Amino acid sequence: MNISVKRVVFALFVSMAMLLTYNVSAQCSVCASNVANSTKSANEKAGLGLNKGILMLLTMPYAVVSVIGILWYKNSRKKKRITNQEL
Repeated sequence: MNISVKRVVFALFVSMAMLLTYNVSAQCSVCASNVANSTKSANEKAGLGLNKGILMLLTMPYAVVSVIGILWYKNSRKKKRITNQEL
């Protein structure tokens, strides 16, 4: 495939993905009810707890991907050094 064809296919895919989005009000029903109750009772501790939980859930996938990427990078550099020494 030509690079311009790949770009057009990618642009179509992105535009279709943007058009087919859904409105989401919360992660789950428990979070939605906690947020609704905390805003009614003006309890800020529940909101802070939810924010910390969201940040924790957000950082774990990035941490795992980063560790895998670092290990992959180190392994590829090690293989390059071995092949350069053999030559």
